[in-house]
Amino acid sequence: MKRVQLILWQAVCVLTLVGAFPAAASRSVSPVFEAGLFISRTASPLAPGSTRIRIAGPVAERVQASSGRTFCALRPVAAAVRDPAAQTSTTHVLWPLLTSKRWGNDRSWNSALLIWGRDADVQSATSQWSLIAFPVLAMGRTAEGTNYGAVFPLGGHLEEFAGWDEIDFVMFPLYSHSRQGDLNTWNLFFPIISWTRAKDEARFRVFPLYGQAREPGIRRRFILWPLWNEAHYRAPQHEGYSFMLFPLFGRVNLDNQQSWMALPPLFRYTRAGDKREIMAPWPIVQIKRGGEDELTYVWPLWGVRNRPHFEKRFILWPLGAYERVERPPVTLTRRWFVPFYYHERQVEAGSGKDSPTVIERHVRIWPLATYQRSQDAMQFHMLELWPAASVDAVERLYAPFWTLYSHERKGDASVDELLWGLFRRTRMKGEVNTSVFPLVSWGGTTDNTEKRWDVLKGLIRYEREAGVRRWRFLYFMRFE
Repeated sequence: MKRVQLILWQAVCVLTLVGAFPAAASRSVSPVFEAGLFISRTASPLAPGSTRIRIAGPVAERVQASSGRTFCALRPVAAAVRDPAAQTSTTHVLWPLLTSKRWGNDRSWNSALLIWGRDADVQSATSQWSLIAFPVLAMGRTAEGTNYGAVFPLGGHLEEFAGWDEIDFVMFPLYSHSRQGDLNTWNLFFPIISWTRAKDEARFRVFPLYGQAREPGIRRRFILWPLWNEAHYRAPQHEGYSFMLFPLFGRVNLDNQQSWMALPPLFRYTRAGDKREIMAPWPIVQIKRGGEDELTYVWPLWGVRNRPHFEKRFILWPLGAYERVERPPVTLTRRWFVPFYYHERQVEAGSGKDSPTVIERHVRIWPLATYQRSQDAMQFHMLELWPAASVDAVERLYAPFWTLYSHERKGDASVDELLWGLFRRTRMKGEVNTSVFPLVSWGGTTDNTEKRWDVLKGLIRYEREAGVRRWRFLYFMRFE
């Protein structure tokens, strides 16, 4: 996979590399070379020292940052990002067909979101690795050096898989065994016959005829599930019993809780101290009062839930919702109405509601535009055709095709582009430059000490700098 990733990286970058371009006037904001959406090499005012090469509008692109970070793309085929300082890289090929990532010596990849692979140390012949081709194949080696593998449903042995320490199966669902710590479970004709053993826990079932479970302070049993279920509790402050005769009646009688059920699970009333809970009928009407967790749902029309450091409301679930989560030192709020609107904001925890200190903001109005701000950096793009949450692969491979206009700003520097460079305006350090390819371009300093304009890429050109005026006609006739 390391060799494949290197070949993909080289292929993308070779196709986007451009040799030396004809040099224009050496100004910090002026592009080195610019021919609209056909070909350009520009210096970004937002990241001093970075260079951006583009060919055929959004099709081919290469960005070299002063830190050494490099981005290459040949859209919509492949895109790659490398950061030598952080020892990281990511490559996408026809996403979701293939994505490969590297962190130091750790590499992972996935294909079509169905095949995953990982090598914890590509420099070691005995490192931990895994390969999963869902839902047929899983194989790998643990950090302790134990090899494992399985072909579903024929059989095999798995280690550290799906939250279990070990899984063995033969002709699933004929036989399977799983272990988590000292908890062992055996299944025959899953889920019909099953038994579990641990130091202080035991379960057995012949589903749906009979089943029982024992753990500290609790004994459960069912007969002809779901017709009869019962449990007995012997824990301090939690002693009593519960039962349910489906679909007629149910009862929970504990020291600290009383519940009554009718036509379970549709109707239920629960009382626990000053807490009250009503389901009438579940899941349409849900009400909780008292305690730290309170909610009122009329599902799926409307609902609200409040608990410490968390608030949630929804309307026409799952289309519209509002969330507020306190995660010191920030408070995060989200609003959305799928797929048309999404708004996320992070503010400093404890800042006033009337004038909060905004740290980050992200707004998406599908399919029109997206807006992002973080500290003094801001981005605005039109259009926004991806209807879901932002995905790096989509932003790198596909989004540039539908980004007809963009505005990016960092501090006092900004860049505006329309139609992949046909119109471009840059501002930095008291200098502004504008071009409408291939018709006209103009620019200069904001204090008017320098000025320049150009018609048809040099057919007529005028420059004024340090009191000196220069003219050029027919591309080669110069006058001062």
